[in-house]
Amino acid sequence: LSALLRGSLCVPSLSVGFAAAGGSSGSRAMRVVVSSARRGSTVAGSKTLAARGKSSAVSEPDYALPKEEGKTDMRIYRPMTETVRTFLNPAHFFLLLKAHGTSFYTGVPDSLLKDMCAYITDNMPKESHVIAANEGTAMAIAAGHHLATGKVACVYLQNSGLGNTVNPLLSLCSSKVYSIPVLLIVGWRGEPGKKDEPQHLVQGALTPSLLKEMGVPYEILPDYAEGAFEVLNKAYAYMEKEKAPFALLVKKQTFEKYRLQSEQALFTEAGLLHREEILEKIAEGFPSEPL
Repeated sequence: LSALLRGSLCVPSLSVGFAAAGGSSGSRAMRVVVSSARRGSTVAGSKTLAARGKSSAVSEPDYALPKEEGKTDMRIYRPMTETVRTFLNPAHFFLLLKAHGTSFYTGVPDSLLKDMCAYITDNMPKESHVIAANEGTAMAIAAGHHLATGKVACVYLQNSGLGNTVNPLLSLCSSKVYSIPVLLIVGWRGEPGKKDEPQHLVQGALTPSLLKEMGVPYEILPDYAEGAFEVLNKAYAYMEKEKAPFALLVKKQTFEKYRLQSEQALFTEAGLLHREEILEKIAEGFPSEPL
């Protein structure tokens, strides 16, 4: 009965009735009768709802619906998933962007976007994925890609790098200047209500208002496929109409985990020093007095 009331039991054309069943003195039990209009049969369940004191419930025999040959029994339990934590599959997100014509990526890696970036690295040729020295350079590269191909490039960055994008956003990509659409994927460090480092908390609180002040519309990227589909449709529709950038804010743990598959040869050659070793060498060369 509880499954029926929750809508979790899939039985077509159901009607539910209650029949009073006699019991021991001073007690009554309710027996659930479920009728199927399609099959024209009645099911008397063995489960009873006892509304009696300490006496036991009246048990009812089980009557199974006759299973038709070659047909699947539709009376299955459908779990409720509304409260289950979801994650956006990087491969699915990548294919959604591809469906909209985006085939070029550039930006500065961010911890909140590492799973997306890893998938892009594994599935894009090197000439179509450029890790930029800074966010402003990434914007310029994306603008050049659009001018050469007419397609919308994707720029990924952490929100702490938004300051580096101000000049290219306003003096290059704006619809009032050169009208260059760019899809910004912004990792939202310091999101209000989330634990983070102090410098990220300040930047995180101001991130939405910074985008608004620069005239860049934004949406929060949902952590499930259907939501991402709808938001991307809105983003690309805006970029097609206004010829201007659009931003997606990515919260912590939006993407499903993805491990980089391809081997990266950068900084792995023999004889290279770690940054700690380099700092030690530099410190050894400093005089004892402060500079």
